Amino acid sequence: MSAVPGAAAYLIAEARAVYGRDPRVASQLAECEARLAQPLRVALAGSLKAGKSTLLNALVGQDIAPTDATECTRVVTWYRNGATPSVTARYDGDRSRPVPLQRRDGRLTFDLGDLTADRIDGIDVEWPARA
Repeated sequence: MSAVPGAAAYLIAEARAVYGRDPRVASQLAECEARLAQPLRVALAGSLKAGKSTLLNALVGQDIAPTDATECTRVVTWYRNGATPSVTARYDGDRSRPVPLQRRDGRLTFDLGDLTADRIDGIDVEWPARA
């Protein structure tokens, strides 16, 4: 049984039946099937204080994205399912370091210390998901 949702799995199977003998097409269909079997990825973009973090928190059902206008809200941040909460800053091209998590006034925030948005290449957040 395919991990790909029903209609997509059906379409891929039909395409294989018609075009599957062409190695290039077969490879592309396999790639599509593999991508569709991966977890859903959602990109949120917008101006500062537009509600991106609030929307992410609502989608996940947990307050995992800081909603205050700190440096971390100005850089690309990847949220992934993980065994324990952890935050890592990637900076200066090839460096990385753990970022302490804090709660201030009931809100989650990341303490980036001396790192500023112009030095940070990205932030990786791993958080245990309920679902």
